[in-house]
Amino acid sequence: MNPDRPESSSADDSRHETSGGEASGHAEASGSQDVTMSEAKVSSHVDYIKRLFVERTENYGIPLLERLYTRIMKGIFETKDKGVEDGPRYSILRFLVKFAENTANF
Repeated sequence: MNPDRPESSSADDSRHETSGGEASGHAEASGSQDVTMSEAKVSSHVDYIKRLFVERTENYGIPLLERLYTRIMKGIFETKDKGVEDGPRYSILRFLVKFAENTANF
């Protein structure tokens, strides 16, 4: 396991952590901490995805980048159209991680 690589399921786990329904002040404070942690996890996933894309497209010219962009956007729109239960943000993030990790896409 690569310690620099965030687990693709961590975005799902953090989403479930923020869904607690307690009404006390302590629960509200911890709820905002969960949201902050969730944002940090999303940010780490985005950084990981960016790093993969930069590494794998380093020698790409404009035409290859345009084709790659088209394939990515098509996948994002298909992911959004599926209407998955965990929301488009996490679904798109999961799609991008899978896409970037698959060297056959490059």
